Amino acid sequence: MLGRKPNFAIFLAVKNGMPWLPLQIKSIQEQKYINYKLFINLDKSKDNSYFYLKKIQNNKIKIFKSRNSIGSPSKNFFWMIKNINFSKYDYLAFSDQDDIWHNKKLFYAHNEIKKKNFEGYSSNLIAFGNIKKNFFVKKNYAERKFDYLFESASAGCTFVLKRKSALQLKYFLIKYWKKVLKINNYDWFIYAFFRHNNFKWFFDKRYTVNYRQHSNNFLGANISLGSYKKRLNLIFSGWYDKEVKKIYDLLLNISEKKMINVYSKIEIIKNINHTRRKMFDRFFLLIFIIFFIY
Repeated sequence: MLGRKPNFAIFLAVKNGMPWLPLQIKSIQEQKYINYKLFINLDKSKDNSYFYLKKIQNNKIKIFKSRNSIGSPSKNFFWMIKNINFSKYDYLAFSDQDDIWHNKKLFYAHNEIKKKNFEGYSSNLIAFGNIKKNFFVKKNYAERKFDYLFESASAGCTFVLKRKSALQLKYFLIKYWKKVLKINNYDWFIYAFFRHNNFKWFFDKRYTVNYRQHSNNFLGANISLGSYKKRLNLIFSGWYDKEVKKIYDLLLNISEKKMINVYSKIEIIKNINHTRRKMFDRFFLLIFIIFFIY
């Protein structure tokens, strides 16, 4: 490798993570051809996560500890974006506490972003853990004009953001902090913020993260009848509809850029091909709207 290695700020949200932290942190430490600083924010925990993290802390690992319960991984990541200074790094990346990264994950992201001047990056995943066999989760479907209003690019643990655009995200979070905290999916909102600002996003066809499945996942990978049932329950409960509208309302503060009016079911139906990236998902979104489920 010739030239300067790219520098990454990596944000890791932790709560009761001892069963998985050693493997995940090891996979971060083994990243090839890059430099990094790992920033860990520990939510109030009942296990030995803090003592383990203090033991391994060094000049590449910085630990923050919350005195009060943060409430969710998304709020934890939002807090880190808002409060940690990452302005001297080339990129910002996000890590869950229970996954395992492939050793060129960040290097691949750097190459793709640099090659075509992208601002954001995500990749496919390999689901593993509490399932019978590993499952390849494809996320790099063709971009749609308004897909960001209806879904994330991939799991946030695959995201890499270019510094300049990530700093714009930071300033937005500071300005609209109370409203941002109502968002339940940090990755979905980050993707929406980037796309709404016309920041180019790259969907990598590579599978760069082993994405652990277990009972503590908020959603997990959509790979089984159980995961489909969980998502259907959220749709029937009105959760999905509310999340779409919360993100839409926040984006209205950015610019006058034309969006689908997500409060109008007729407008969504007219633009159904501009919504979710996967045809299967667009079909079911249409069915849900027609039968007043969404």
